Amino acid sequence: LFLSHHDAIIYCIDGLSTGIADCKKTVTYITFPYLFPAACATIPKSEFTHLICYGGTCMQRIKTWIRENPHVWWALVLPVYLTLFFIIEHFIKDNYWATQTSIDYHIPFIPQFIVIYDSWSFLLFALGIYLIVKDPEGFRRYMWTILLTFFTATAFCALVPNGQDLRPAVMEQHNFFTWMVQYTYSLDTNTNVFPSVHVLGVMAALFAIWHTPGMKKWTWRVFSALYGALIIASTLFVKQHAFIDVMAGLFLAAIGYVVVYVIIGRRRDRLVAARTLSEKKE
Repeated sequence: LFLSHHDAIIYCIDGLSTGIADCKKTVTYITFPYLFPAACATIPKSEFTHLICYGGTCMQRIKTWIRENPHVWWALVLPVYLTLFFIIEHFIKDNYWATQTSIDYHIPFIPQFIVIYDSWSFLLFALGIYLIVKDPEGFRRYMWTILLTFFTATAFCALVPNGQDLRPAVMEQHNFFTWMVQYTYSLDTNTNVFPSVHVLGVMAALFAIWHTPGMKKWTWRVFSALYGALIIASTLFVKQHAFIDVMAGLFLAAIGYVVVYVIIGRRRDRLVAARTLSEKKE
């Protein structure tokens, strides 16, 4: 049935309706002409189980989508973190604690691993987009893990300036991979390395993948674990981190997992289960 309401067309599915109030508990789609972008706002949304509005300007659609998906605001954690990180990097250039040990001098420099190393940001971004769309709660926990671990690492670097002196002074070969290494070095200094944020990001991604319902298949889990292991190894092979930077990253990531997925996560799971049970009884 089609109902006219303030220049909007309302499609009520699953049953006939004679008025707005009769469209309760139906999947309802609302469209309206571009000349009436405020029409959707006049519809009593409390009367519907699902209310989807189409039309209006692109910006209005984005605003509507954000209102319906407030978890997306947690994505602002990353630009705030990056701002703080680069501010600290600007001030810490020397007089730092060098984290390399004798172990690091036995680890070879393999420039080909820079491709895997630089794919780290793509992994975090792609997974974030997937979770925003498919698993809002998973996205929250993903960002909470990043918030806790990344900012703890940044705070430590501010309090205890650190760096490593493992980068080759001269590239013995000149090819695409060594060019990528040099370009990466130019963007990211050799400071603020303990604990490794690359490791923290990989572990946050793995935790999210293993907990999101859409990636329960073992193929996803095994692939992500192997891919994550390669990224972590790449931090050593391209001399972006020392061995103890990686170990500290794994340790801090474990703490982040316990806080977000065990302590906070289990409590939230119990609340959701209790709410679902209460709704079924009603």
